[in-house]
Amino acid sequence: MPSAPALRERKLDSKLIVAFACVYFFWGSTFLAIHFAVQHFGPPMVSGLRFMLAAPPVFLLALMRKERIRVSRDELWRLIVTGLLLLVGGNVFLVWAEKTVDTGFAALVLACIPILMTLLEVILPGGQSLPLIGWAGLVGGLVGLGVLLWPTVSAGHAQSGRIFGSMILIAGGFCWALGSVLSKRFNFKMDPFVVSAWQMLIAGVANLSIATLAGQWHTANWAPAGIWAIIYLAIFGSIVGFGSYAYVLHHAPVAKVATYAYVNPIVAIALGAIFVHERLKPLEWLGTVIILSAVAVVNTSKMRPARTRSVAAMELPEEG
Repeated sequence: MPSAPALRERKLDSKLIVAFACVYFFWGSTFLAIHFAVQHFGPPMVSGLRFMLAAPPVFLLALMRKERIRVSRDELWRLIVTGLLLLVGGNVFLVWAEKTVDTGFAALVLACIPILMTLLEVILPGGQSLPLIGWAGLVGGLVGLGVLLWPTVSAGHAQSGRIFGSMILIAGGFCWALGSVLSKRFNFKMDPFVVSAWQMLIAGVANLSIATLAGQWHTANWAPAGIWAIIYLAIFGSIVGFGSYAYVLHHAPVAKVATYAYVNPIVAIALGAIFVHERLKPLEWLGTVIILSAVAVVNTSKMRPARTRSVAAMELPEEG
């Protein structure tokens, strides 16, 4: 008969497998959900509704875990800065871009976020040094991004909408990377669920305020497909996805957790091909291989043997 420790370890392993599967699939699937949501609602409204729906359950989950949810004035302004960068700048730009670019293409451009984070960590004051192999990965990632974008850029005026969407994606990726770097430097002492809940609440209020000023409530199409897409994003993208991420971050080595950066774009590409018949061009596939390889090199160059519980210590992906 297996010993009690062995049974506990087996039970933990099964939970870990399920948590990894949730991070891989649900965060990869949010790009497709955004594709449907943005056909019915304006970008700020998509993000605003999503985060306003997701924030209360995450606060409730934190309370059930007996975590402190009150924040000081100093903590609040840091949460505002990171929440606006991550979930207003980063997420709204992604939703906006998906009005003109494919879901898989969007996921691949945003797979460069670890590259952008590494660049920011090096050039910002007090930044960390990077080993030679890390520089090689950084340069490779920028080259891969250029290869991925080249078919769109070379088409010129014929792809003007896609070019604009690509620019918006890069801007959103930069916002997400900067917000992630600042989150590391702020080193929040709160539980990751509390940090996430406050950031979602702040972003939800900000995004819905923008949507109201832009008159998007009057132009919204409250069709079932759009509503279900918002609900899916709130439940599976934000609540289940983040909860699973926090779990694997606590129970698995950082090197294994970082594999989401390679799997999420593949999931997005597969779902886009199945449900909306998207296809990447041959040169875009080459860019994909270069980008994902470069991200692997950069992540490997920065790995530490120790585990961490802080969500700010990991490079959060820009899930949809």
